[in-house]
Amino acid sequence: LASFLVPSRNISMFRRLADRLTAATADPMEANIRRLTSLGFSQAQARDALRSTGGDVNRAAELLFASGSGATASAPAVPAPAQDDALHNALEASRQSEEQRRLKEAQEASLQQQRRPRSAANNRAAQAAASRATKSKSPPQRSGSGGLSSHHPGVKVPKKLQHKAKEEQILRCADRLKSHPSAVDTLLRALTTIRKNPQNDKYRRVDKTNAGFQRSLANAPGAEALFLAMNFRPVNNFLILDRAMVDDALLYLGISALEEAKKSTEYQEEKRKLAFVKEFRAIREASDN
Repeated sequence: LASFLVPSRNISMFRRLADRLTAATADPMEANIRRLTSLGFSQAQARDALRSTGGDVNRAAELLFASGSGATASAPAVPAPAQDDALHNALEASRQSEEQRRLKEAQEASLQQQRRPRSAANNRAAQAAASRATKSKSPPQRSGSGGLSSHHPGVKVPKKLQHKAKEEQILRCADRLKSHPSAVDTLLRALTTIRKNPQNDKYRRVDKTNAGFQRSLANAPGAEALFLAMNFRPVNNFLILDRAMVDDALLYLGISALEEAKKSTEYQEEKRKLAFVKEFRAIREASDN
């Protein structure tokens, strides 16, 4: 068809032109040059860079930017430091605002929980706590009725003085009387007299309303308990020792314990104080006369 439309001498020329156009269109170098020139570099710069990198357009672009070759196109704008600081401050303010909001919500939820009426379980727990507090304030039970000894079998509960043996009662009473010399002397005289005259009812009868008893024995700890340990029994305002209950061994032990009490430091110091007071009163009365 071309031979009919175009003279034969021009056919070869058209073919060569078509081949050149095809080669130019298919050449990747030209496409890469166009990409580099779109960045602002000249064709000569683009071609040289592509030749240096073996046609790698990315490396060619890096080479051109690194070499500082003049590019007519402007590079992408980089945020200024001031803009970075402003962005950071805005993000930090937003974070703090969010934390404050969450804290406020938590506080409001806590207040609502406190204002909310207590549930049945909470009421039962409060009642149980109050019950335990009441029980802890109640006086302890006696050991004979499920008290300390029943709940704690390993604990030895001290017995009262009257539950101990007579001998131990006498020794303890005498020990308590060491700092009361008047009581020690009075009891020692009374027990010695009873031991010498056990058949005489007068010596086995003690009147607690008597002035001598009130002065020497009424306020002395262990004095009346010592009489009871000697088998005296209380009858109204009297302490009475029945003839059948006279125990010479107990009397002997009581006398010995009181004599030992007289040897103690407490007895002797109190005895000296009483002697001083007595002498001082005598001197004062003599001076008054």
